[in-house]
Amino acid sequence: MVPGDAGRIGGDSYRAREGVERFLEALDDTWEEMRLVGEEFRDLGNRVLLLARLEGRGKSSGVPVTLEQSIVIDFRGGRIARMRGYLDHGEALRAAGLTE
Repeated sequence: MVPGDAGRIGGDSYRAREGVERFLEALDDTWEEMRLVGEEFRDLGNRVLLLARLEGRGKSSGVPVTLEQSIVIDFRGGRIARMRGYLDHGEALRAAGLTE
C-alpha cells in the first residue's frame, strides 16, 4: 500500500515503492472490481484508524465478496510511515491501542 510495513494480503508485507507496486499488482490479479467503503475514521494523534467495509468481485470466480477491513495508519514527520491492514475490526482496535 505505502512505504513501511504497508499492508498485508495473504500474510505478505509490502515495503517501499516496489512493495506498493507489488501490492497493487496483487490487488489487480485478485479482484475484478473492488472498493473500500470507509465507515469510521478515528484521529489518534500520530495515527489514524479506519474501520471500513471491502466490497468486491473475485477476478477468476466472479463471486461477490463483502468483508470487514480496517487500516491503522502511522504518521512520522507529516508522512505515512506505516499502514497495517486487518480483516477484523477488533484486531485493528487492539493494534491501535484501543478497546472500543
